[in-house]
Amino acid sequence: MICIFVTRKLYIIRLMLGSGESGKLYLFSRRFLNENCLRKTGLLPVAPADRVAYMLDRTQLDVIIVLLEKLCAEVSSGYFFSKDLQRTYLMQIFHLIRKSAPINQ
Repeated sequence: MICIFVTRKLYIIRLMLGSGESGKLYLFSRRFLNENCLRKTGLLPVAPADRVAYMLDRTQLDVIIVLLEKLCAEVSSGYFFSKDLQRTYLMQIFHLIRKSAPINQ
């Protein structure tokens, strides 16, 4: 399952895996991605303290794990286009979960 939370300043992506597996957590500023783009996807919660959860199959989870690992690696890479790559990875995650229905909103 993947949960997306929103605070006044941050979006939080929490990937929860099965027992015995460690989950993943990624935080990014609400200003990091274009708000209009995010609203159009309908994926992210709007108001602070809101959250949305999506059930994913194992294949989708594995893809998201790889993307989150790439995100984490880019944060400290020093590469000139690092932020662009991070945005691309986030959008890939959003496109993947867009295919599934929300559990709750």
